[in-house]
Order: sequence, then structure tokens, then C-alpha cells
Amino acid sequence: MNYKIEKLPKSKISITIAIGTEDMKKYADKAVMHFANQVSIKGFRPGKAPKDIIIQHIGQEKIDNEILDMAVNDSYKKAIMENKIDIVGYPEIKIIKFVPNQELEYTAETAILPEIKLADYKEIAKIVGKKEKQEIKVEEKEIESTLNWMADSHAKYSKADKPLEINDEFAKIFGKFENLDQLKDNIRKNILLEKQHIEKEKLRVDLILKIAEKSKMDIPEALINFEQDKMIDELKHNIEHQGIEFSKYLADLKKTEDDLKKDFHDKAIEKIKIALIIKEISKAENVKISDDELSKKIMEISIQLGGKKENIDQQKLRDYAYDIINTEKIFLLIEKFSKL
Repeated sequence: MNYKIEKLPKSKISITIAIGTEDMKKYADKAVMHFANQVSIKGFRPGKAPKDIIIQHIGQEKIDNEILDMAVNDSYKKAIMENKIDIVGYPEIKIIKFVPNQELEYTAETAILPEIKLADYKEIAKIVGKKEKQEIKVEEKEIESTLNWMADSHAKYSKADKPLEINDEFAKIFGKFENLDQLKDNIRKNILLEKQHIEKEKLRVDLILKIAEKSKMDIPEALINFEQDKMIDELKHNIEHQGIEFSKYLADLKKTEDDLKKDFHDKAIEKIKIALIIKEISKAENVKISDDELSKKIMEISIQLGGKKENIDQQKLRDYAYDIINTEKIFLLIEKFSKL
């Protein structure tokens, strides 16, 4: 097997692959054995009929198609793995020449993860870090709103005849609070922590997007489509998890799935840029994740999922845990550079 890789615009490559007689004969034998083990031929045990009888029973065209599928799949995977290419989606295959038992030549055109010319992320982080931070405050009306919600919830679940008066006695219902002021202080602290967390996540994303803006990358359309489909699937799962049919959800919105996909276009690009920049900074900083860190995170996720680890693809779970740890490490690094 010989192959040649050519770079194309828009983060695509074309691989021209040629397979000679020796390998094609092996694929022909494998194709025959594939069918031999699947069909029952009178007078022979499964897989024991002579080759010519199997071909006669199955048909040469069907055998040739199986040879082609096996040869293309194996050779394409080999070329990708040998060159450690990060492909996106499925390749477009064009057969140039196919002679069963003799030769095969074809091209495979596929999108790949884009090459990234990473901007000076340390300098960008420093510049962002020097900008004045917005003071985070908790308004009195937010505390009052929380107190009213607590009173309504308590009345609902305790089936009280009359609304609770929000006073010192009310505060004692919700924990070791001696009076209403202590409860208010606790609510104020919790709201502040939540606001600080939201602001921190926003600053993190804004910083990564600023780095992405200054970096150079050519995102292939196939990667955008993949991310859009993923976002649709996640939304569908969340909606159906609430007991709502996705078709009804779309009808209420007066939109089609294609409409939603278009709506998600810009957000999909943003998510891709964040993921690619994090990956690139991780490589530049040589970020390492230990087996112990990974095991702990997998256990943590499994607990959050209610211990349903056995029903989950273990490699996907491992990859997901790895991405979470890696992303957090990159954010902490960026924050260190920016002193956020």
C-alpha cells in the first residue's frame, strides 16, 4: 500500500491511496470468508464450502463490493493513524481504479482539525488582567425576592393555611439562625458567591475568546456542522428529559430543527474556538494529567450520574473527565498570567 497526502484549503486534506495485487488478494480471501461464515450452503458445514462454490452462491458483484469496503476502510484508517491526523467527520471517497484481486486506487477527501497559529496568550491575559474589574454587589431586593420564594415554598410543602410572616421566627425554620438578620446575611453571602462564580466563568470565556480572536485558524464547515448537531442532540435530550416531546417543543417555538441549527451556528463556532484554543495552550504549556487525577474525576462524575457508570461508554467517560481537568488547568494558568 502506498499513499500521498495533499493539503487543501479550508482545513481539508486529500489522501490518494494505491493498493497492489498481494494485498488485494488478501482482501478477496477475507471477503469470501466473511460471507462463508454467514451463509448456509447445502452439503457443507458453515465456513467449509470451497471458495468457488461460495462465490457462485453469493455472487461476484456482492463479493467485489465487500472487497472494496474492506480495502478502503483498512487502508484509510492506516494512513490516518500512521500520520496521527485529527479527522473531522467522514471522508468523501472517489474510486480511481478497481480491479478485483489486482489493484485499487482511490482518493479520500476529509476535513481535519485546523492548524492554529496561537496568539501570545500570556500577553493578552496580562492586558485583560489590567482592566478594571466590575464590583459585584447584592441588592436588597434580591434578598427580599429570595425570602419571599422561601416563604412561598415552605407554605406550599407544609400546606400552611396562611402565608408566613418573614420575621425572626421565620428565620429559625431554615437553620441555626437566631434572627432574620442572620438569615439575610447568609442569603447575601450565597447570592454573592453565585454571582462571583458566574462572573468568573464569564471572564474565563471572554479571555479565551480574545485569545482566539488574535489567533489564526480556518475552521472547516464539517466541524461546525458536527458541533451544531451535537448542540441539537443535547437540547433534545434535555427537553425530552423534562417529559416534553421535541416535536411539540419545536411547534411551540414555530421553528424546525434546521431553523434551530442555523440559530446555533455562531454559538457552535464560539464553542469550537474555545475548545481548540484550550487544546493548543495545553500543548504549548505541556499540561500533564496524572492517572490519580483522572480516576478521581471519573469517580466524581459517576457519583453525579447516580452510579450508572456501567451504562456509559467508558472511553467517552474517560475523555470527558480528561477534558474537564485539562480545561480547568488551562483556565487556572490563564488566570495566573492575568492575575484575575
